[in-house]
Amino acid sequence: MASTFPPTQAAPPPYARYRRRRRGLVWPLLLITVGVILLLQNLGILSWELWRTLWQLWPLILILIGLDLVLGGFGRGAVAAAVSLLVLLAVLGLALAAALTGWLPPIGPAGPIRTATLTQTLQGATQASVHLQFGAGDFSVGALDTPGDRLAELTFNGPDQSRPRASYRVDNGSAQLSYVTGGRGPFDSRANDTSLLLTPSVPLTLNVQYGASTAHLDLTKLQVSNLQLQMGASTTTVILPATGLTNATIKGGAATLNVEVPQGVAAQIQYEGGLSTLNVDTGRFPEISSGQAGRRSFQSPDYDSAGNRVQLDIQAGVATINVR
Repeated sequence: MASTFPPTQAAPPPYARYRRRRRGLVWPLLLITVGVILLLQNLGILSWELWRTLWQLWPLILILIGLDLVLGGFGRGAVAAAVSLLVLLAVLGLALAAALTGWLPPIGPAGPIRTATLTQTLQGATQASVHLQFGAGDFSVGALDTPGDRLAELTFNGPDQSRPRASYRVDNGSAQLSYVTGGRGPFDSRANDTSLLLTPSVPLTLNVQYGASTAHLDLTKLQVSNLQLQMGASTTTVILPATGLTNATIKGGAATLNVEVPQGVAAQIQYEGGLSTLNVDTGRFPEISSGQAGRRSFQSPDYDSAGNRVQLDIQAGVATINVR
């Protein structure tokens, strides 16, 4: 008589059972960590300079893989999986905390703190585009008192490895000037101190990018037709030009931003933000609209007829913003 019992299935080979049971946690955790860091950098909360420090943590991948293999040997039950995840998260968290707090040593010797001054002449330029990329520390932008034939004068105080790299060219009277400073990390206790003075004699386009910094930009005496400002975790004060027409865009993350519009200058202010606190002097700039997604608009009553005016666009993440 035929058996009514189901046929016995052959047991899978040991390596197949192992492959079904073992699902590593290392690569998912690393992908999540990299994604979180990139998100925070896009929001301006972390500086892009952080990658200069994080690359030193590459042996951590080997450590995490080893821990995952050891802990995985005890099976992947709920308790074992929870223990594995906690251990791996603890190791990864401690390593990232070390990078963010500056506990890790810098890349290469920092060298002594030195002061250097870089001067750039106009060389026939009648207008200029200036780009400044700054890592961590304090920096300021202002006007040259006696510019003469000088377009810019940059004074830097910091380690040699962070000394700014300058490039300059002039084409048909239009100049392109760039300063890029190095850095040892976003929270370096020996961060740089940089001061940039520009000529008030020619129209300027100014593009400034910086990370964890304290910044002061006094553009009162400058002819800035276009200002692009991108800041990270910083405290920033911007005094806008007193004459002419200026288009200004300010983007920031976890920041405190103070914007001053000189008396006699009309302004149209467009704001778009997330978890931010916005304080605008509505006596000078009445609110004209409030929309969805944190969009608000303010405008001087005489904006359309004013000779001196600024179009200000502010995009912020987690910030405190004061405009007066």
